[in-house]
Amino acid sequence: MLKPGGRIIDINPTPAKFVRSALPGPYQVLIGKAVVKDLDAVAQAAGKGILRLPIADTVPLSKAIAALTELERNRIPKGGKLIITTE
Repeated sequence: MLKPGGRIIDINPTPAKFVRSALPGPYQVLIGKAVVKDLDAVAQAAGKGILRLPIADTVPLSKAIAALTELERNRIPKGGKLIITTE
């Protein structure tokens, strides 16, 4: 789920995705290239606790539809990501 005006970065481009990236819409598609050095730096930052992603709620897969519906309708949870686990 992406808020209006948000951006998607895709590192697995296809012809259809290139076309979509050129069209206007409620979100922007950016085509990128995975750079091992950059991915390694992100992994190291996460491992050291430097990279922090706020988690607002964690739900099991059995409750995913209800949680995603609530997120879409009411923007809840607020303040972080919704994590769906495989129970």
